[in-house]
Amino acid sequence: MTADVHRPRIYLAYTADELERYYSPGALAALEALGEVVRNDTGEVIEKAALADVTRGCDIVIAHRSVGVDAAFFAQMDPRIRAVIRGAMDVSTIDVDAATRAGVIVANTSSGFERAVAEHAIALAIDVARDMTRAREAFLAGTEQPTRQGLELGGATLGIVGMGRIGRELARLATALGMRVAYADPSAEAPYERLDFADLLATSDVVACLAVSIPETRGLFDDAAFGSMKRGAIFLNLSRGELVDESALERALNAGILRGAGLDVGSGLDQTPPLHLARRPDVVATPHSAGMTAAARHVQAMDTVDQARQVIAGAVPDRAVNGSALA
Repeated sequence: MTADVHRPRIYLAYTADELERYYSPGALAALEALGEVVRNDTGEVIEKAALADVTRGCDIVIAHRSVGVDAAFFAQMDPRIRAVIRGAMDVSTIDVDAATRAGVIVANTSSGFERAVAEHAIALAIDVARDMTRAREAFLAGTEQPTRQGLELGGATLGIVGMGRIGRELARLATALGMRVAYADPSAEAPYERLDFADLLATSDVVACLAVSIPETRGLFDDAAFGSMKRGAIFLNLSRGELVDESALERALNAGILRGAGLDVGSGLDQTPPLHLARRPDVVATPHSAGMTAAARHVQAMDTVDQARQVIAGAVPDRAVNGSALA
């Protein structure tokens, strides 16, 4: 007689809307091949102590970034739970210390969206440089828009603040357009000119904020930073809203220091640009959507499947953020 083999139960804590937008059908099929997938069919985000209640009998929790996983969850969870896997890089809403004390693995995914975000940055730069959104809005309103001279990106200088994977992909695309690329990042080595922050701001026609969000970079772009930028420069933020003093940005736009800004992030809901900036004619804003392509979402979703597969096999997965503490 064959012994029963435990089939892992995996709780997928995405709402139906989040599942459709962020979790690819191929990844869902691969996850279902690993074990029994239990879905959140309530239509609401379930988090914290409530998440502990609905995950009883489960071995793994895969959670979207909207889901808070706090100390109360780890205190009340089913002891069967071996891992909480975030379907993104950001694990700031998971209490990793509490997870470690409970012996639970916390894992994340790769970014998966380097190309998507870099392409989006180029699109924002072109839009601001050539007044495309301004012109379209004028046509839609049935009004004439005075034409002003545009900025050609070819031959212009792109200054990248934060030369990580996205920065490197952006540099590659910008070079293909004929741009000169410089970067400011004390911890990165890249085959482009490295400048200190002040020199980069003073010499760049387009400045792209791609720095990581840490206490030292919060408010990095303040009145002093914007005031030292080249007059008529373009500012892009595709990192995190807290890196920019938005009042300072507004003052720089009002003073004509900047030609305009392209923003995919800000202090609005879920890191979206705030409406008071997004409504400005000299701002092109998108709703934190730079990484929202089918290809990018599939990469991250498949990363959660791979992390779950490793946990089921009894390993500490390669993207465990507390792996060394649990090894």
